[in-house]
Amino acid sequence: PAFVEASRNIDSDYDARNVFTLALRRPSMTAALASQIFKAATPGAGNSGISSDYDLAEVLIATPPALIALDASGWFGAINSIQSSYDRRRVISSVIRPGVAPEVADQALKAAAGIESDYDLAEVLVDVVKGGGLTDRTAPSFFAALPQIGSDYDHRRVLQAVAQATVSDGALAR
Repeated sequence: PAFVEASRNIDSDYDARNVFTLALRRPSMTAALASQIFKAATPGAGNSGISSDYDLAEVLIATPPALIALDASGWFGAINSIQSSYDRRRVISSVIRPGVAPEVADQALKAAAGIESDYDLAEVLVDVVKGGGLTDRTAPSFFAALPQIGSDYDHRRVLQAVAQATVSDGALAR
């Protein structure tokens, strides 16, 4: 905790990114300590945290998967401070892989709701489908995000991916 508190005095986003990334990779990292790191990295009052979307995205992408899966770590909460659709997509896509736990895929889909770019949101949704992440558990979050895509072309790309995927009847019915 003292280390995290001292890291709040780092003015450079690049240097803060490097410090937080190295700290998160420590074998002894716990969800509680990771949560403190994500809070310190998240932009806040008084110019605290990492204000660069790119640098914050790099911290989140470098986070070990075991910490991402722990709700207590606050990893998904940190995503909400990323304003750039591209950087938010990069972070979310980093966890959408074949075999991703349904809970992680569901949280990723909820975080995708903040993506304003039709293209970037469509890319996340297509990645979810191709990675096997569209399940009965994730279907509500997936199909809640889909109407946010205003572009007919991007909307079609997502629906086409769904139509070509092996999806349960329950998920497809949504």
